[in-house]
Amino acid sequence: MNLLYIHTLPHLSPKMAELESVYLVRELKQKVKPPLSLTVAQEHFSEFLVSPTDKETIEQGLAAIEPAVQIAQQILGEQNSLHELINVQRTLQILQEMPQPLFGNLRFLEEISLWQEQGINEFVVVLNTIPRCRTQDEKKACDARLSALFEKILRNNILVFRSHDIINEAQLAHINGLQEGMTKGYLFHISLEDELKKRSFEVLKQGLPAPEIERNEQLQIYVTSIKRAVERAYQANFRMVQWATLWYAYVKWAMSG
Repeated sequence: MNLLYIHTLPHLSPKMAELESVYLVRELKQKVKPPLSLTVAQEHFSEFLVSPTDKETIEQGLAAIEPAVQIAQQILGEQNSLHELINVQRTLQILQEMPQPLFGNLRFLEEISLWQEQGINEFVVVLNTIPRCRTQDEKKACDARLSALFEKILRNNILVFRSHDIINEAQLAHINGLQEGMTKGYLFHISLEDELKKRSFEVLKQGLPAPEIERNEQLQIYVTSIKRAVERAYQANFRMVQWATLWYAYVKWAMSG
């Protein structure tokens, strides 16, 4: 599902969800007839569901972190003039910041995968109850059930996705930058002359010892696996934002009669 205004995790807010809902509600009124059927709901929400591939990709990335850290520590410990040690140290820092948010993200997605079918069923029931709510107590009960559903996918009791302790924009930017830098010889010392003459790493590595090139390439393989895991986790998190936004629009649709 493409959103007009929400493109990153921090973009979701009550105001932005309200803006997105304007065209989404218009679309729902054209395509969906009340009451919402479970079949239509399952079809409409299927793109947001957590898949086994999401979890497998994150697990593979997690498995690559420890050997990657070991290589970076080994290079740093050697204090070899071939390497740009500040960059090696930065690489190690980036690698060491990945396990906690990735593990947290994996746990979150595992919980969602076990709950998502039940969550959709519950949402359909509550949504179809909205037009029948008459008393203040009935409306409060309905609102509480909806709030619990939104809290499950947003990890928050407000309409904002809580991502500070799982994969967010920071880890995505760091691992993308590291992976791109390594293809350009980020870990190796590049002379001022080579910089001025803009010699590519493909040219420069011809003068480097073969074992150093092999070790760098092995580290790149691990970093690429970690990058795939971080990207996959971020994409899954963003699907939760999309899911919540669509649910918000459905609630507005149901309230509009």
